[in-house]
Amino acid sequence: MKLKTLYLFCMVMIFPALVFTPPAIATDSKCALAKKIGEKAASKFKKDKTEGLKLFIKAHGLCPDDASLNFNLGLAYYRYGNLSEAEGYLKKAVRKDSGNGDWLNLLAWVMLETGSDREKALEYAEKAAKLRSNSPAVFDTLVRAHIENGQLYKAALTANKAGKKWPKDSKIARRYDAAIDNYIALYLKKAKAGKQKEALAGLKKIDFDPDVRNAYCWTLFASGRTESALSEAKRAKDKFRGSKTLQDTFDQIMDRFIQACYQEFKDGKRSDAVMAADKMRNRYASHQGLNDAYDKMFAAVLDEADTISVPKPMKIASKSRKTGGRSAGLLAGMQEGGAITGGEGDLQVDVDKNIPKGKHKNSHAIAVIIGNKSYSRFGHGIPDVDYAKRDAAYMKKYVINLLGYDEENVIYKLDATQGRMSRIFGTKGSFKGELYNYVKPGESDVFIYYVGHGAPDPKGKGAFLMPVDASADYISANGYPLDIFYKNLEKIPARSITVVLDACFSGNSAGGMLVKNISPGMLKSASPVRKLSNGVIFSSTGKDQVSHWYPEKQHSLFTYFFMKGLKGDADENGNKTITVAEMKEYLSDKVPYRARRLTGREQTPVVVGDESCELVRFK
Repeated sequence: MKLKTLYLFCMVMIFPALVFTPPAIATDSKCALAKKIGEKAASKFKKDKTEGLKLFIKAHGLCPDDASLNFNLGLAYYRYGNLSEAEGYLKKAVRKDSGNGDWLNLLAWVMLETGSDREKALEYAEKAAKLRSNSPAVFDTLVRAHIENGQLYKAALTANKAGKKWPKDSKIARRYDAAIDNYIALYLKKAKAGKQKEALAGLKKIDFDPDVRNAYCWTLFASGRTESALSEAKRAKDKFRGSKTLQDTFDQIMDRFIQACYQEFKDGKRSDAVMAADKMRNRYASHQGLNDAYDKMFAAVLDEADTISVPKPMKIASKSRKTGGRSAGLLAGMQEGGAITGGEGDLQVDVDKNIPKGKHKNSHAIAVIIGNKSYSRFGHGIPDVDYAKRDAAYMKKYVINLLGYDEENVIYKLDATQGRMSRIFGTKGSFKGELYNYVKPGESDVFIYYVGHGAPDPKGKGAFLMPVDASADYISANGYPLDIFYKNLEKIPARSITVVLDACFSGNSAGGMLVKNISPGMLKSASPVRKLSNGVIFSSTGKDQVSHWYPEKQHSLFTYFFMKGLKGDADENGNKTITVAEMKEYLSDKVPYRARRLTGREQTPVVVGDESCELVRFK
């Protein structure tokens, strides 16, 4: 006699029910009694897991060789949260009956959760898929098993097959995204490591996903194959007509090509530049920007090259998968780089070029550099910070080249989440984060640079650094409190600490309001600076101001002048040394004046700390 099934719902999939079938033919009175107790256990477990589990254990003890009783006890342990016990009983059940796809699937999932044997888990998942080919939950497990065994191509193919079969299943959709994200990340890492041929071959294998095609286009571009990148981008955007990402990618790569032609022309290689543009416009005749570039350069051949006004490069707008997974940062780095001479890297502004060398190496110094730009991809209505990644990238160069820090001592993070910021700076309960562990007591100087959003506590009790996955409306729950930031810094046994914050804490920003459900007049922000016993703090604004951008210089306004000051402009007395006092005076002169000219609003930097401290000494 078979009993009714109780379905188990968990976070990621639906597992089979507790099952009660008599052992083959119940000839043993103990097994018959075990069946009765098992029925009672199933009912009891719904109301009281502890008491229900006790009854399952008792039933199993009376008839330990019955497959169903082993499975039920394993499933009960799983639901109870004891995965190691669950795994043992599920294995015993499967050994006695290897033809039940749901049992195999649950065992595979538990083994993946415990990490005990991923290869065996994959074997069970594959068997389950053959037996239960109509179950999306089984295919969800199989894709996960492929991913965790490093079989990313099989994971992507299986996920694609499942997605077509169950297009409305949200779990399958999420697993598909994870499979594709891991696949892209694998080959972008290879490209970053210089293995472009291997990366291109891997990305080319998958033709059914627009994000893989996008990564393929950028890898072609980064390896110097611009024409192939454009050709592939056009083919891909035509195939995936609904993909804004691929349309943006085509436009951005074409823009880089146009920039390279302009620069080549200005460098004196006029014929090469004009003919390259002519060749490309014959292939993409409808591209207005390309036609304009050709016309301007051709006309300028009869005049001076200096008459050309080079347009600014396009802003990177495309995003990776909606999940914002592992591949997003790798792809962003590739997009913001570029392999063509004359692209963004060569159209640098003054602070980006000729960064001087400092007089001393500072081998024990530790730096933390965070550039939080991509807030919008998390869907919380927070505007992006346009120049944050460029700011962070060039600040890292200043720290290494000018301040003398070793690159291996720089904790560098773009788009830091709440978890990542807590990992770096510690938490309220534990101040020993990555930064603390990096510091050599009494010998390490610490330099911290943060560019991104800040936010006020809606209750007026504090201020927060804003991780990219934070929501301004719930900032007290998912922001990183400045109080904890400063308290944890005080506990770090560094020789000195310098903090540079390019963020505002007023609830407003250069990109728009952060807090949508409260009147700006109701927000009361706290001061973003504190006094550190052994340090100095530079803040881009006072507590109720906005930290502005400087589009002409492609940097945040405060960061631009801070780097310009470090480069030497703040050395007022010309003694090849810049102190905190000199930098404070320089910033106080330059930033407010430029902010008024750009926006008509005030921005006054705040500096707190020992003004006699030396920031940099030149050779």
